[in-house]
Amino acid sequence: MNPEIHTIIEDMKKRSPKNPLNNSDVQTYLSVQNSRLLVLLAEEAEKSAKKTEKLTGRILFLTWVIAILTAVLLFTVFFEVPKISIKLKQQPNQGTEQIK
Repeated sequence: MNPEIHTIIEDMKKRSPKNPLNNSDVQTYLSVQNSRLLVLLAEEAEKSAKKTEKLTGRILFLTWVIAILTAVLLFTVFFEVPKISIKLKQQPNQGTEQIK
């Protein structure tokens, strides 16, 4: 987070009066500082939103990669398992021939 945000907050805490109705100069100063603080917080929120959007795009891309790899794996298994079972049925059982 921007270090200026922390300094503004600390400065506002120090200068805030006990009785807010007495000193209008302090209230004006605090209003200006509050405005600066809101601007800085808005900038931080914008940076955070851009980071989040970028990471969301990466997660979406990786999700599609996982989905494609899963589909490839399923198709491979779907077409290879029947071939293996056909080969096993066509080959005679070699273990029983040796015993006879």
